[in-house]
Amino acid sequence: MGSDLPKVLVPLLGKPMISHLLDAVVKSGLSVDPVIVTGHRADLVQETLGDKYIYANQKEQKGTAHAVLSAKAMVVETDAVIVLYGDHPNVSAEMIHHLWENHQSSDRVMTMGTARVTDFQDWRSIFHDFGRVVRSADGKVQKIVEKKDANPDELNICEVSPSYFCFSSSWLWEALDMVGNNNAKGEYYLTDLVGLAIEQKLEVNTFPLIPEEALGANTPEHLKLLEEIMATQYPLLTKAVT
Repeated sequence: MGSDLPKVLVPLLGKPMISHLLDAVVKSGLSVDPVIVTGHRADLVQETLGDKYIYANQKEQKGTAHAVLSAKAMVVETDAVIVLYGDHPNVSAEMIHHLWENHQSSDRVMTMGTARVTDFQDWRSIFHDFGRVVRSADGKVQKIVEKKDANPDELNICEVSPSYFCFSSSWLWEALDMVGNNNAKGEYYLTDLVGLAIEQKLEVNTFPLIPEEALGANTPEHLKLLEEIMATQYPLLTKAVT
């Protein structure tokens, strides 16, 4: 990211990247205080954001499923848990609230936000690194496959997952203990919970996202694109990322 700061603290439109997400969480109207999972330079993250949030430290970075499990002790007793990411700052309060509402009405153990793009060209090239949503012929979700583990046909799928989830709490905490790390990076992926639910004969509920709300920042170029999109708040940008 061209900075010595932890990625979530890199400035975006005048404040730390993660602050945009936290503002949306507060405005969403959900009553439970957010738990921030910290890793690299956790002390600086907490010092910067202050004591109005709850913090859980992931002492070893073993993947997204491990990160969520690291927060278990800090999460208050609740019927559902929403998982979002500090480097995905263009999430709206409305999306968070609708994700929760959609999950509550679905009677499923998980609801997953997905975004559909026409291709991976121009500004949409960011999504090429996202996990692909694999569906059966009748449209049911079968699995999420990460880019590093995808075959050529799977890489051509244009429905992607930014890993925004709402889980039924009782199922989530049990299921996290079943996640393995047999993948190219040797990490515990939160997205593997999709396959686990399918193995248990449970359907996965999906929630459509506006592609811009699924954007994350992994490079200075990604950050610049996010700045442009968030500054104008639509219409879509169609120029190439340079």
